[in-house]
Amino acid sequence: MFSSTDAVFPGLDRAGLLRPPSIVPPAVPSRSGEVFAELIHMLKGYPLHIRNEAHRAELLRDCRYFLFKGLEQKLIPHSISHNLQRGKDEITIRLEDIRQPGLSIAFDAPFQTSPPPQTLTRHVRYSAPSMSGWVHYVRPFVDTTPCELIIEISGECTRLDVDAMRVEFSGDAKKRVNRLVEVLASKINVPNARPLGLLMGSGPGSQPESPASGTLGEGSVKVALEGSSSVVLDGKVWKESGEEEDEVVEVKTEMVEGVSASAPPRKRRRVEDGAEIGVWTVRTGQWRVRVQPASSDGKAVECVLIAVKIDAFTGEIARNQERTFLSG
Repeated sequence: MFSSTDAVFPGLDRAGLLRPPSIVPPAVPSRSGEVFAELIHMLKGYPLHIRNEAHRAELLRDCRYFLFKGLEQKLIPHSISHNLQRGKDEITIRLEDIRQPGLSIAFDAPFQTSPPPQTLTRHVRYSAPSMSGWVHYVRPFVDTTPCELIIEISGECTRLDVDAMRVEFSGDAKKRVNRLVEVLASKINVPNARPLGLLMGSGPGSQPESPASGTLGEGSVKVALEGSSSVVLDGKVWKESGEEEDEVVEVKTEMVEGVSASAPPRKRRRVEDGAEIGVWTVRTGQWRVRVQPASSDGKAVECVLIAVKIDAFTGEIARNQERTFLSG
């Protein structure tokens, strides 16, 4: 079996040995053998039923320990689907699971100088193909074709000012969003001096258009609500359908009071019960990410989060209603 007696244990200094060392299989005492067997089962190409989120967390923890990077990307919560309305493949993934190598920007076509025939807000702009585009993502070691990215951010770490149309993050989410913006800035050759100020709108000449911009901090990001955005506010479906009716009533009132009808009517977003709203706390939100020219400076760029689905509340009473007693 071996060419010589010296090759029985290659690389081992046999001087002073009374007996050959025992050969035992490698062991990792701090890890579960059952979980490792399930990982090997998946690496062989067999499907595995994930029982619950605790089971998924165990698999992911050992995947990272054994450096099974491709298997890790398959196990993280995600959803890949084809949006027939937009004609694009989409991937929904959590903010904490995004990896830098998978990010890319699909710039707009050269002939696309105006929005497509779908309802978009005034915060979405189109320009030269090198200035505006949608952020795409591909899972490293797994996927080959990038899909349009939809980021899911949860944990009540998001505050949305619906008057200024800006959003502010806190905690780890703020650090991750800042890192995401830095990566996007490097992909469009934004100078490294102030990439966050240019992309997040906190730099000079990039302030929000609304006078209510002082509600949130300097590091807030511009957002936009489309007509297709699904919003649940305080447990009720939120719609802007009544906004036009408010405008008509306000215009008539101003004409009666002698105010010029040429003045623009004040727009107020309302919930179904008629209560005015200002700043939302978002439990969970899904956002598309877009890079586009800034409104105040044609040479600057900004990052805009397009709302896809939002679950939010306006006050602490709505949050307390969701609480449960520990005693059951």
